[in-house]
Amino acid sequence: MTAIAKDMEALRATFRTGKTRSKEWRVGQLHALQKLLTEGRAELCEAMSADLGKSAFEGYLTEISLVEHEIHGALNNIDTWMEPECVTTNMFNLPAESKVYNDPLGVVLVMGAWNYNVMLTLDPLVGAIAGGNCALVKPGSYAEKSAEVMQKLVAKYMDQECIRIVTGNRTVTAAVLEHKFDMIFFTGSTYVGKIVAAAAAKNLTPTILELGGKSPCIVDESANLTIAARRIVWGGLLNSGQTCVRPDYVLVHEKVRAELIVKLKASIVEMYSATPQKSADYGRIVNQKSHFRLAGLIAESRKVPQTQPYSRYDFLV
Repeated sequence: MTAIAKDMEALRATFRTGKTRSKEWRVGQLHALQKLLTEGRAELCEAMSADLGKSAFEGYLTEISLVEHEIHGALNNIDTWMEPECVTTNMFNLPAESKVYNDPLGVVLVMGAWNYNVMLTLDPLVGAIAGGNCALVKPGSYAEKSAEVMQKLVAKYMDQECIRIVTGNRTVTAAVLEHKFDMIFFTGSTYVGKIVAAAAAKNLTPTILELGGKSPCIVDESANLTIAARRIVWGGLLNSGQTCVRPDYVLVHEKVRAELIVKLKASIVEMYSATPQKSADYGRIVNQKSHFRLAGLIAESRKVPQTQPYSRYDFLV
């Protein structure tokens, strides 16, 4: 796409000027990003609610606050990161000294994910800025409202010569990946991760891929079942279960299995009421396609023969 090509040309030109290398620019942009999060907090939370049914509390706690902590960490450590590192010198090269200098890579691509669109888009941007790079940012496309708000806020608060944001569906993603980057950050599915890795390989571009995984939870007979149940429900149903590190399944000792299920049911009611579909604290599935996919998985699990009757809540364990 012509617009993306122009963005890349502009970012390359800016990086060649050396503008992003200075500490002043890096610190200034980190403060600008913090200002974006502070002054844009209401808009971002409203957008996350529209996309995923998140309450303002959950949106701030699980997304905005994490980016703020990343910014604070970068500001506290940037002097150390930019300082040359003295390393040992081979005796045959004495009296020379050896140092490692951490140079910016160039123009990096940050691709976020819809399930935590604000955090997974802006958190890697912190590292890109602290490293003195220009960046092209692509939020997750399913979370349309948060992507739209981030596009507006980045244009308002960030240095447009060095940081630009594009939004859109897989067609836009494909167009972005046609360009050469100096580093790619991507969070998302294994399927898209393979596409990103293949595109990066054409230019030997280093990548950081966070593609989720399986997170088992083990409950043995000595566990405090009340605490275990509350923690499992909190982690499992946060963001309506759309979290890559949520407890995917529970391995529970047969002696406490029945009691754990009772406590899981009680914890669900305690946190989200007996009618969670009406709860303001329980998120929503991002779109109809994802809803049907999950419904299909649950229906398929019912076809597996069981040794004893299961209740309708047992898919949680």
